[in-house]
Amino acid sequence: GRMAEDQPHLCIQMSDSNTNGIPSRRPSSPDLAGRAGSVLTFHNICYRVKMKSGFLCCQKTATKEVLRDVNGIMRPGLNAILGPTGSGKSSLLDILAARKDPHGLSGDILINGAPQPANFKCTSGYVVQ
Repeated sequence: GRMAEDQPHLCIQMSDSNTNGIPSRRPSSPDLAGRAGSVLTFHNICYRVKMKSGFLCCQKTATKEVLRDVNGIMRPGLNAILGPTGSGKSSLLDILAARKDPHGLSGDILINGAPQPANFKCTSGYVVQ
């Protein structure tokens, strides 16, 4: 009856409540990166690097476009970035993990619809290979 329907809700409330006077640790809104199950979206990502070519006496600086207008979403679980060698996969990962110099970078990276928190570089990580 009515009591059985309320039971699951009651259990959730009890598990959220304080135990022995110790406040339960809940993630605060600005620090979304540390929470499991965040959705990362990226919009209009462009990344350019300055490349030096030629010998010392006649060096030229050219701008190389590594990424142009890249959009995507990464949901909790397994995500894959596929592409041939030199297509910018590692650069995209570095950008999403806030490990690239923002100079030459444009676009938006959002965590659960909000801008990346300032400490995102410290709370995100990946292993190269």
